[in-house]
Amino acid sequence: MQKTTKEAYRETKEKEISTVLAIVKESVNKLRNAGVTEDEIIKYAQEEMKSVNTILNSIEPYYKEKIEQEFTEYESDELDNIN
Repeated sequence: MQKTTKEAYRETKEKEISTVLAIVKESVNKLRNAGVTEDEIIKYAQEEMKSVNTILNSIEPYYKEKIEQEFTEYESDELDNIN
């Protein structure tokens, strides 16, 4: 079953966010293991999440455009196969 552009876009976005959150979580665990205080860890995590949001907001249009382009090409190829 073919996904709609909106579904594919949402799936891609969720994967991006999950990946970034995993990286932040790993960093936080390393800081804890190194003896960094919880207050410092919270400050670090908050700053990282601000950076993450900035990055995701800046690349969001790129992914949306790329997914739309891929699905347009796919639909075009499917129509060519029918004809």
